[in-house]
Amino acid sequence: MITGDTGENLIEIKQPDLIQSFEYIKVVQVVLKTIKESLIPPPFECKINPHVDEMQKVTEQWIQEFKLTTDKESFKEISSKKYAHFMAKTYPTCDPARAQFMSDFVTWFFINDDGNEASKLANLKKINDKTLRVLSSGNENLDTPFVIALNNLVKRLDQFVQEKLANSIGEAKHEGNKRFIKYFDKHLRATEWESKNREEHKNPDLVTFLKKRPHTGGAYVMFSLIEIAEKTNIPNRIFKKYLKELSLAANNVIVFSNDIFSLPRELKDEKIKGNTINNLAFIFMEQFGFSLDAALKKTAEFHNIELEKFSDLKKALFNDSEAKNEIGEHFEDVKKFIAGLESWMIGHYSYAMDAIEKKAQGRYEL
Repeated sequence: MITGDTGENLIEIKQPDLIQSFEYIKVVQVVLKTIKESLIPPPFECKINPHVDEMQKVTEQWIQEFKLTTDKESFKEISSKKYAHFMAKTYPTCDPARAQFMSDFVTWFFINDDGNEASKLANLKKINDKTLRVLSSGNENLDTPFVIALNNLVKRLDQFVQEKLANSIGEAKHEGNKRFIKYFDKHLRATEWESKNREEHKNPDLVTFLKKRPHTGGAYVMFSLIEIAEKTNIPNRIFKKYLKELSLAANNVIVFSNDIFSLPRELKDEKIKGNTINNLAFIFMEQFGFSLDAALKKTAEFHNIELEKFSDLKKALFNDSEAKNEIGEHFEDVKKFIAGLESWMIGHYSYAMDAIEKKAQGRYEL
């Protein structure tokens, strides 16, 4: 078993030519082999929201309306990624208005995230602080297309939250949308941590990486929207006691598989830019001397362990009569949230595999 320090340690890269040593086609071949032989697919039914075609059409119109890009080639590239199809698989049962919000939101999220990746840390902090102010209050100078589009999303989200609160029961009425803001804040700060690492050309140690990785990918932000999609509101004490570990396991399933799917693209991009790589497989290679094949297998092993952990936690919860009694009237909402986590795991896997198999210009294209 691999172990590491428990502190927030950064390791200066000792193999600056490691990224340059990989051939793209070779990496693709090993990734495909790992997926086929070592990666266990999430064992859940992959459903798709019936409104998917309309979601894609309206999101493309929304991008143009808010001028998130004015370049034809850039618009074509964004459209080809079909984020609406991604969201249709991760929020398969929500109504048309909420499904459309998810499609528009994740499109904004990914465009903004990709656009900010090259920002210097000082500038990124300013951008992130402004983003959080818009999310928290909406009282901000709407001076850029991204801020204007985010303000539109916040208003739509607030409407859903108010509807949710009006129908909430007991202590859940006071929860509002706190988890969404909390996890968005943590995601933004994690992007700053990545930016600092890039500027200093340093990679984190394994333990620090595993602590930060669930936040860098943004999955917690997306999980918090399950309650919006399903019109539920779970008290924080119940979430912490019964859903926090399940959420972490589901998050790790997604980010560890993502690190396998995206490794060829990341190596290809960073070969040009010469930066660090926020990827578990790369850490195994760079810091522990693993071969490409061994590093990807170890990453798949980490993924498979988390998938089994999720299954064990779910089974234990559903077989615990005392837990059911404590959760009480919120148990149906808890079941819906867990089903939402399952939709996210299989939806992410399916979207990635579609891009691979069809050689599409998707986010996980090899």
